[in-house]
Amino acid sequence: MDCAPLAERRRKEMANLATVNNKSVIAVLIFFIIVSSFTGRGWAEIRTLPYQILKKGISLYVNYQTKDFEVKESHNFIVKYTSADADMAGLITETAETYYHQVGKYLGYNPPAQKIPLIIYPDSDSFNDSFGMKGDKSAVGVYWAGSIRLLSPHAWLPRELPGPEREVLFKKDGPLSHELTHLFIDYQTKGNYTRWLTEGIAQYVEREITGFTLDEPLRSKRSKLYPLTSLDGEFDQQPDQILAYWQSLKTVDYLIDHYGPEKIHELLKALAQGFRINEAFSKVYGINLSTLEKNVKDYIDTETI
Repeated sequence: MDCAPLAERRRKEMANLATVNNKSVIAVLIFFIIVSSFTGRGWAEIRTLPYQILKKGISLYVNYQTKDFEVKESHNFIVKYTSADADMAGLITETAETYYHQVGKYLGYNPPAQKIPLIIYPDSDSFNDSFGMKGDKSAVGVYWAGSIRLLSPHAWLPRELPGPEREVLFKKDGPLSHELTHLFIDYQTKGNYTRWLTEGIAQYVEREITGFTLDEPLRSKRSKLYPLTSLDGEFDQQPDQILAYWQSLKTVDYLIDHYGPEKIHELLKALAQGFRINEAFSKVYGINLSTLEKNVKDYIDTETI
C-alpha cells in the first residue's frame, strides 16, 4: 500500500469525518432539547445534553458493533482489535497511555475516570464502514463521540521497514496524540467548541509531542485567510483544506505566543461553563473574534516577511 505522502493522508483523514443524515436521530435530538429545557439544569448542561445523549447512544452501538473483537485493557483504555492486529495491540496501548499523560499536561486537564474505547480496524473498508465515512479512503484515525478509531498500522506503514523502525514511525506519524487531544477537548467542554479551535489545538499538541506537522500552504495563499465563522460547521466545505488546517494552527500559535498556554486552559474552562466562543474570548482574552482574525493576519504577515 502506498503510504506517501503521509502528511497528505493525515490531512485528508481530518477532512473526512462522518456526517449524520438520519432524520430520526435529528428528531430525537430536537425532542431532548425541548425536554431538557424543563429539567432545571444549568444552561451549559441544557445546551450540551442532546450531544451527551448522542454520545451514549453511539457508545452502545460501537460496543455492539465490536462485540466479537479481542480486548486489551490498560489503566485508561479499552483497546479492541481483531486477530490480525494482535501483534500491534501492545504497541498501540503503550503509545496511547504515554500520549494520554502528555496531552493532559499540555491541556491542563484529564477526562473523568473512565476507560476510553480505542478500536483498531484491520482495513480501510471496515474502518470507514464503522462510522459511514464518505469520500476517499485515506484516513488512518478519527475521534468521534467518545471513542478513538484507528486504521491498523499494518494497512499504512511501509511493510518493508523492520519492526523497530515501524514502531518509531507509528509513534511519530500516527494519529494518536492528535485524536486524543480532540477527545480531551470534547470531554472538557462537553462538546461546546468550534472546529477551528479543536483542530488548531490538536495540531499544536501533536507538533509538541511528536514533531508531526501537516503540509503548509504556498506563501501566495497565506494572505487569503478564511473568516473564523467559516471554519466551524463549514470547515470541510472550504476549497483549500491545507489553508484551513494551517490557519487553525496559526491562530492557536498566535494565542499561545502572545498570551501563553495558560490562557488556552482558561478558554476551554469558559467553554465548559457554557459560554459561546465569542463570549469566551471576550472573557478570557478581552477581544472578539473579529479582532482575533485581524491580529492573526498581522502575525502571519510578520512571519512571512
